[in-house]
Amino acid sequence: MTKEQKSELNELLEALKKADKDLEIYLEAENQGLISGEASIEYEKGEHNVYFNRKFELYSQTLGADLQLPDAEYLINQIENCINENDDNLVTELISVIQKVQEEYTSWEIISTDSYEYSDELDMHTMDDDEIPDEILDDDEQISTSKLEENGWEFGVSGGGTSVYNADSTELLEEYYELSSITIKFDDKSFTFSLD
Repeated sequence: MTKEQKSELNELLEALKKADKDLEIYLEAENQGLISGEASIEYEKGEHNVYFNRKFELYSQTLGADLQLPDAEYLINQIENCINENDDNLVTELISVIQKVQEEYTSWEIISTDSYEYSDELDMHTMDDDEIPDEILDDDEQISTSKLEENGWEFGVSGGGTSVYNADSTELLEEYYELSSITIKFDDKSFTFSLD
């Protein structure tokens, strides 16, 4: 492994040894793989609601998860092995161990995405036809999500909150993970490892 990698691992190791044995570790990762799914979204204004089925494709994402380890000693031992063996592949193996533990005990949550596409299909609304205001209709006389947003309708996701990707109503149809980096966070400390 490189001197920089070894230095980073030593810093992580020393910080873990000084931390509480039952410390909480949070992971963040940059994923370049495709995640797609669908969710039920809604817009509300006054006493009326409009519901859409949204299909989405996310081409890159920031992911997050709480890492549940058997104990802190488990990760300390893995890092010590990595440093002592001084093998180029062991940094990757260490991250693979972390990923496997993460996959077994919890799942990634999508924090954000900066590359995506989505399409909305009207499901239903609570207005009579003669109550639908012209300002929320597009050129084809259909209710438009952009027109709703322009005219002060409040956005939400069925199943809770405003996150399309993590609400109870969301169904992920395809999940392909190609992580480019992973960050280990605990006790206000942060350690990032590139997987490229």
